Amino acid sequence: MLAVDRLAKILVLSILFMSLVLPTAFPVLKLFLLLIPLLLLALFGKSFNGINIKIFNLALAFTLVGLGWSVYGYIVGNPGALRVLTVMVVYPVLFVVLGMIYQGEAEGLKRFFIFAALVLMVLDLAYVFCQVLVPGNLLSQVFALIYDGSAVVDSVQGYIKFTLPNVTSMIFLIPFLMCRFMSEKFSFRVFIALMGLCMLVLLSGRRALLVTVFAGPIIAYLLTVGAIASNRSSYWKIAVIASVFMMFGFVFYSLYPDYLVDKIASITNFEDNSSNLERVWQFNSLMEGFWQYPAVGQGAGAVASYVRTPDMPWAYELFYVSMLFQYGVIGFSMYVIGVAMLVMFLMKQVRLKGRGSFEFYYLAGFISFLLATATNPYLAKFDYMWVIFIPVAMLNYNSTRTAEGVPL
Repeated sequence: MLAVDRLAKILVLSILFMSLVLPTAFPVLKLFLLLIPLLLLALFGKSFNGINIKIFNLALAFTLVGLGWSVYGYIVGNPGALRVLTVMVVYPVLFVVLGMIYQGEAEGLKRFFIFAALVLMVLDLAYVFCQVLVPGNLLSQVFALIYDGSAVVDSVQGYIKFTLPNVTSMIFLIPFLMCRFMSEKFSFRVFIALMGLCMLVLLSGRRALLVTVFAGPIIAYLLTVGAIASNRSSYWKIAVIASVFMMFGFVFYSLYPDYLVDKIASITNFEDNSSNLERVWQFNSLMEGFWQYPAVGQGAGAVASYVRTPDMPWAYELFYVSMLFQYGVIGFSMYVIGVAMLVMFLMKQVRLKGRGSFEFYYLAGFISFLLATATNPYLAKFDYMWVIFIPVAMLNYNSTRTAEGVPL
């Protein structure tokens, strides 16, 4: 049975690795790899960790909420009512079931995220510089084939800017690596991965990254005031991170001063910045629809007066506002409670284990990702839902072990 357990873990980690490094790519392969662990759980359930009945009931409650609002949306004719069933109905229970595979391997997950960050860093840096130096090279052709128009390197306007779906993974990985670097003994691999990803942040031009990657660790620190500090933490590490990031910023500013100033200034520019104006129009439209039915919302898959994407008119960048618009105060509050439970679980673990723990690193990345999701609907996509899945699996493991009388 040990081989079955190991196979299930390898398959789940393979999906997680692809979701981090190659998100939105190979959906059929990911689905196939996902079905095998589910089959193994069905056939050899006793070889894995159990399911805490309270957590399963909570997951079932979220499934029923999603189903209820989709039925409501379907009755009133919302075009996306059925399209959101997978995310809102299937995933809550699926995450708890797959959580049976996790058996307390926090240290292993820590090493896994560091490895994934290194691979992502090497892949993206190679893609950017090879495309600049040798346009149309093999790597860029592969990315163009996988991602079509979502893989771009722009170097014709006096600056270098690139776009890849895996940039979103950096929202989690940079805070995670930052806290790991700060809390444990010096690791050259962690340092290189962190510096490489910071360089990629500047090259990506993603404004959300510039804010959330620092906000996550700060908020995580404030939420865990009183936790045991790591005996490896040193102020010189803060100075190193700040100095290197400032150096990158200085070099980038020296090369592309107008571009960097414009990016920073545009964060608060809601008058003529097209990206910000887009979100203003969405906000006004969604809130107008919300106030018509504030308690229950317009139903899952509803479309506001302003349409962002014609192919998926119910999808908006302002994810939380769109949830409030579609699910109302009642439905939205239930999902907020669910996420708050995960945050409080991680906080409790940090207070027990200290800030040198995997849980603290994860909490920092988790908060950063939640903040970034406010302006981009990351949590509406399978490849980014692992951010929710992992703390659910950890919570289930701890709950089952506690129920068995095993001290944690």
